[in-house]
Amino acid sequence: MRLFISADIVFCYHSIFISVDIISTVQFNHDGEFLATGDKGGRVVIFQKDLGAKGEYSVYSTFQSHEPQFDYLKSIEIEEKINEIQWLKRQNNNLFLLSTNDKVIKLWKVSERRYKLDGFNLHDEYGVQRDAQYKHPSNTTLSTS
Repeated sequence: MRLFISADIVFCYHSIFISVDIISTVQFNHDGEFLATGDKGGRVVIFQKDLGAKGEYSVYSTFQSHEPQFDYLKSIEIEEKINEIQWLKRQNNNLFLLSTNDKVIKLWKVSERRYKLDGFNLHDEYGVQRDAQYKHPSNTTLSTS
């Protein structure tokens, strides 16, 4: 899935939309490197700007922020729809963002973890040693406070 931003602002998704996939909020971080979108299904998708391509963003992380809830005091159902996303100033290598529905505000910390390969053949077919540091795409971690 890719997102293209231009003067006309065109969003391109490679999936079939249903009613919960409708984007309800969009927010760039302070330096424009990251873009977060929230949808009616309570999901947040974070895009990162591609270094080589002008105005193109790739998916960085996706997570479920809010679930439907029931307020027993008011006897109403609280939708999972993301009403707003707000980026906080970057601290170290971590990204922080707030997401809110009609009742709950959540603080999310998004960070990457780098691992060192050990016990593997780190030489390519020409005998040159490969870089032992890598970031596995599934190692983007999320935590909420």
